[in-house]
Amino acid sequence: MKFNRLRSGYQYLQQQIWQYFQQNAEPRTTQKRDRDGNVYYQVYDPRTQDSATFGSESEIRWWIEQHYSR
Repeated sequence: MKFNRLRSGYQYLQQQIWQYFQQNAEPRTTQKRDRDGNVYYQVYDPRTQDSATFGSESEIRWWIEQHYSR
């Protein structure tokens, strides 16, 4: 019985670690405004450490599609 609890505890810990790294691997998008009040977006990919700045959400989608089709 102790072994089963230990094994299930280990599996739970392993799952939590996996979820943490998967969650932090997603690209992050931040909406910002310039001095004139215009909206722009900054995107950062923690896996590759690439970043880019865009003026629209459609540009972000294009970048993500291009970025992940490599």
